[in-house]
Amino acid sequence: MVFKGKMDATVMIWERAQTLSKDIRIFNLTESSIFSPTQVNKGWKKPPAGYVKVNVDAAISKGCKGISVVARDPDGFVIGGYYNFKETSMDVIWAELDALKEGLQLADRLKVARLILELDSITLVNTVKKRR
Repeated sequence: MVFKGKMDATVMIWERAQTLSKDIRIFNLTESSIFSPTQVNKGWKKPPAGYVKVNVDAAISKGCKGISVVARDPDGFVIGGYYNFKETSMDVIWAELDALKEGLQLADRLKVARLILELDSITLVNTVKKRR
């Protein structure tokens, strides 16, 4: 996570955001908090036995694109990965599609027989599901 140009731990950024939300709420009592008062941990879950899970993600910021791909076995061990950073301007859905392509290529290079792909672009997930 990058906050004000500095790399900080995710927990530290979350705590800052919660403090800011509480401060805003003190001054604006007519609106509810924009952050959940309870912390939710949405951690990585292992794939079933015999499967490999490939997580893909992309980010766009100030004319730059970054993508990352991580493949893990059922024990959670990283068995492969890929990342790429380019100074190129594009819409985030195209960057997510590029990450998906790299994830599929990584699975092919690793000779994965049973694959679970995990990505956070609902637009891309729905598009792929419609194509079957």
